[in-house]
Amino acid sequence: MRAFGHRPIASITGPEIARFLTSLDANPSFGPRTVNKQRQVLCSVFRHAMRDDTFTLASNPAATTDKRREPDDAPIDFYEPEEVLALARAASSACESMSTPTTRSAPSFAAAMARIPEPQP
Repeated sequence: MRAFGHRPIASITGPEIARFLTSLDANPSFGPRTVNKQRQVLCSVFRHAMRDDTFTLASNPAATTDKRREPDDAPIDFYEPEEVLALARAASSACESMSTPTTRSAPSFAAAMARIPEPQP
């Protein structure tokens, strides 16, 4: 982190870290997840510095900053088995109509899928 690299670790405060994260928020190429990752790295560095065998820092100033709300993950849309079979059949028939003597003998994914039996209700 160039913003704090030249500073003694004990001199960095929570409000300074909050201002740094706010400056990342202002950058249109950074989303909430990117800002949270930067916050996570800072928290980890300061947590390590708090250990007795490192710098025995008294507190973690990054832990006092707010985590950004990230948008919920979009639901995963997937094909039903019947849809996969319909796509395979359509691809298989398209492949057959475009086939040449060379490609006619080559097995295709669509041909393999077309051989899968229909699911029973």
